[in-house]
Amino acid sequence: MNGRQDVTSRTAAVGFLSSVLLSLILYLATLCPTVYWEDSGELISAAYNLGIAHPPGHPLYVVSTRFTLLLTPFDPAIGSNAASAVAGSLAVGAIFLAIWTLCPDERTAVRFLASLTGALSLAVARTFWSQAVIAEVYSLACLVCALLLLLVLRWAMHRETNALMLAAFLFGLGMANHVFLGALLPGLALMAWAGPGGAGRGRGTLAITMALLVLLGLSLYLYLPLRSRCDPSLDWGDPERLDRLLDHVTAREFASEFFSLRLTVAGGPLAGMVAFVQDLPRQFGMLCVSAAAVGLVKLLRRRLIAAGLVVAAAGTILFAGFAGGGPDYAAYLLPAHLVAALLVGCGVSAVARWMTAMRVPAFIVPVLLPLLIVPEVIPNWDESTRHGVVGAREYVHDMAEILPQRALFITENSVDYFVLLYLQLVRGERLDVDPVYSPLLATEWYRERLRDRGLRLGNDRDEPGLPQAQIAGRGSVAESLAALNIDDRPVYYSPGPRFMIDPGRLVPCGLVYRSLRDERDVTQEELVQHRLLLKGYGAPRGRIDRKTRTHYALLHAHLGSYWFERQLFEEARHAYEQAELYDPRNPAIHYDLGVIFERLGSRDDAVAAYRRAVELGPEEADSRLRLADLLLREGLYEEGLQQLHQAANRHPRSSAVEVAMARAYLITGDIARGREAAARAIALDPASSEAHAVNGLSMRQGRDLREAVQAFLVALELEPGNEEARLNLALTYRELGMRPEAMHHLAILAEEHPEEELYQEFLTEHDPSPGGGREER
Repeated sequence: MNGRQDVTSRTAAVGFLSSVLLSLILYLATLCPTVYWEDSGELISAAYNLGIAHPPGHPLYVVSTRFTLLLTPFDPAIGSNAASAVAGSLAVGAIFLAIWTLCPDERTAVRFLASLTGALSLAVARTFWSQAVIAEVYSLACLVCALLLLLVLRWAMHRETNALMLAAFLFGLGMANHVFLGALLPGLALMAWAGPGGAGRGRGTLAITMALLVLLGLSLYLYLPLRSRCDPSLDWGDPERLDRLLDHVTAREFASEFFSLRLTVAGGPLAGMVAFVQDLPRQFGMLCVSAAAVGLVKLLRRRLIAAGLVVAAAGTILFAGFAGGGPDYAAYLLPAHLVAALLVGCGVSAVARWMTAMRVPAFIVPVLLPLLIVPEVIPNWDESTRHGVVGAREYVHDMAEILPQRALFITENSVDYFVLLYLQLVRGERLDVDPVYSPLLATEWYRERLRDRGLRLGNDRDEPGLPQAQIAGRGSVAESLAALNIDDRPVYYSPGPRFMIDPGRLVPCGLVYRSLRDERDVTQEELVQHRLLLKGYGAPRGRIDRKTRTHYALLHAHLGSYWFERQLFEEARHAYEQAELYDPRNPAIHYDLGVIFERLGSRDDAVAAYRRAVELGPEEADSRLRLADLLLREGLYEEGLQQLHQAANRHPRSSAVEVAMARAYLITGDIARGREAAARAIALDPASSEAHAVNGLSMRQGRDLREAVQAFLVALELEPGNEEARLNLALTYRELGMRPEAMHHLAILAEEHPEEELYQEFLTEHDPSPGGGREER
């Protein structure tokens, strides 16, 4: 018996080492050779300088990665990336052992094959692989998660109390790396309840001991205030005080995303679960997903364990839905992917047992491994490998070449801020540049830090400095900061989701924008300089992966938005066409191109752009509405109404869709249906000025002129600047013979829109005409 146990233990050890080494070789071969996009630059900087990263601080990642850097002679970026590779490969090994634990009744060969297949299916899963080759917190989080699953299963299957104790400590320690481990707690507790002895004696003492061990693991968060007292070069949140420490650990700065109790996944929790299941074939391949389904059926005989795994996966999916739909959304789902890998292994063991029972030749059974794994590797290779991807490093070097000495660099883009931190705090370059991350200007600690750096923010009470409230839009905090410091140093800016500084005060300069003292037109010489700079710096180098393409697409899209706001539509078209080259499947880019083509008078190109936007983003209502509007104006009523009906089916409670539907019916002369659609729009949004305006238009076409007047007055009360409502009100007054009232509203229009000759004509003519098609706008 002991000899058999020794063979089993040696086989498990061989399998563990094989899964770790195979995955580690894969990750090192596809490792990113330098800093990557998103949080990579900041996390490398925090680990290299033992600093404090963005909330919740990730102290376990910072300390463990710093320890890795001390042991290796590599460049800090490569060393940090390699630390993720090691953590990821160890997580794969832990999943091997977890599957091995779940299949105690299988023959050793079948057990080995099933465990190795399940582990390697995780190793080459798309998101897991992509996180294991860059500096990020998720590989380490997955290692802790895999160990938790293993240890709780060891308790559930063999009542190993030490395993449960270690799991409690690791849970607290893992929460000091990423809080998504908390979503696993209900599932882990359910699995632990499956352990021998049920709720017998001694469980109370065990629970208290485990709670203390969890607190011991969480005590690593004390690193934050202790290290902050030393004023490290990266000290996000300045968590020396208790209130700031709590704000940092609970990610209060990200309250609109984390801990907001607001589900960000459309359709609710069930839709999030369905989307996760639909994405599994993309992550693991269809064969592995089928094996996972078989594995779940097999585990139903261990009901509490099966239920615990399902609850753990569901908790992870719910956490991802509540935590926000940003770039980390897919990574938040990784614990559920670990559960899927466990089920893959269980499914393979069931299939292998069935094949053995059917007396399938023994040499065919091992074919299951390549049959399941190879189809998964091939489609995931391009998406997950980061070998040769140097776009972020080259981008920050190009940006550093553009910025002059002592530049104040304001950015609302975390990517630009983080890669510049890497350049300064790790590479020691361009220390003269002062980077400012504008979203943090809403926080007290960051304003204090900027004042310590000598930046002028103004007095919060007496001077026109920075407001205390959170950033509400353009022209507030970032613009004030630029204006207060531009006399002392050159000020440069890069936008994020939107421009927070008026484009009229900016001049494009390669990858960034130079801030001006006052608004003025861009000279032709500056345009030429910009084109030359962008030609030299506007293209990525090295291997171009999806995130690199996305970043450069955003770069050109921001430039297109800049030109659009400056009414330079040809320049905007060129910039958006460049963005389309980098990200051809982005519906927002095609939508913006459609708007630009409309402004240029190219309706055919606009229709084509909107059609492409609708094809790529069928759920986006705006593209359908603009497409329908163009089709109706071209006389293609049937197709235009069809697009509106599809928009209404996808957005049944959208007032904007009902308004568009009402306009379409009125254009086609169906006044009754137009009134019905306008009434639905008002019922959905009684405060919509546009809904009341189109309701008035339907009444005017039906010759209910006095009711139309009342509808237009309501529209103007809700939105005094509603040009359409005021024009139609004036024309309705004229039709009622109420000339003074009509002239009053025409005078307001002429004053508000002096460039519109039509309003001047209405005022000067004794008997003003309706102005062609303007009446029915």
